[in-house]
Formats: sequence, C-alpha cells, structure tokens
Amino acid sequence: MSYLDITDERNFILQIQRMLRDISYLNYDDASQGITGVYDTATRHSVTAFQRDMGLSPTGKVDTETWEILNSVHSNTVNDVSVPRAVHIFPRYSSYEILPDSKNSIIYVLQHMLNEISANDESGGIVEMTGIYDKATQDAIYAFKRRNLLDDTNVIDVTTLNRLFDEYEIIISSSK
Repeated sequence: MSYLDITDERNFILQIQRMLRDISYLNYDDASQGITGVYDTATRHSVTAFQRDMGLSPTGKVDTETWEILNSVHSNTVNDVSVPRAVHIFPRYSSYEILPDSKNSIIYVLQHMLNEISANDESGGIVEMTGIYDKATQDAIYAFKRRNLLDDTNVIDVTTLNRLFDEYEIIISSSK
C-alpha cells in the first residue's frame, strides 16, 4: 500500500502497527495486542522513536518519507531476521482441561510435543498422532506428569500444559 493511495485509514494504521511490531518498535508478544487500527499513544511513540532512530524529524506522524523508510526497513528486517510469531491455539482461560477420550486438533499438537520431548530425553515411546486423547497418549501424559512432579491424574490441565510448553520450548530452542 502506498502512502499516497490511502483509501482505508484503519487498514493503513494496522499495517503501520504490524511493521513497527515486526521491527521491534511496538513490543507486543501477543499478535492480537496493540494491533488495533487506531493511531493511539503507543503507536505515536513508536513512530517517533523510529523517526528519531532513522534521522528523521520526530513528529510522530507517518508522512511520505517516514512511510518509505518504514516500508524499506520492514522489508529488509522481514527478509533478513524474521521468525514466525507465536499463534495461540489453546483457549486462554485458567480452567481449561482436556479429558480422556477427547478428540480435537489440539491433541495432535500435544501428541507432537510429547513425541519431541520423548525423543529428546529418551523417556518413552512415540505416541501415534490420532488427535484423540487415547490410552497411549494418557500413558505418555501420566509419565510426563510423574517426571515433572505434577498431579497423578490423566486430566491435562493448565499447569500440565504450561509445563509441557516450557519443556517443548527448551527442546525447540536448543535445536536451532
């Protein structure tokens, strides 16, 4: 989108916010936070900081020169160092649980994570990717919980999920 061809101000602001986030001027860990399409105080401060760093007049407004440099820096950053942002697929409430015999796409992800953890620490066998919280997956969860001193049920609660995420993150981070 060219600065001079703005026909939808909200989408233009959304694009500015995304680019600022991608090049670390808006530090939102959650992709849904802060990317509002509203030119708020955080956006204005981020634009001002960007302008200052680029040797532009720090007005906090995206003029043609700011837009062109922002677009260029963003393109270079995305091509050079960008990594995929996290996507939250799990519900975001504290009482979330997965019960035995549940079937959904989230369980595929959990089974993959359990397999990666198991392969890394040689703690058990590979769980078949079924998308069902079946007996084999329950056994793997039970073993995981035992190793991590968690409760001895086969319910996957938020505490179990967070510990699983932490262990998986360590494995993924060290394999780079």
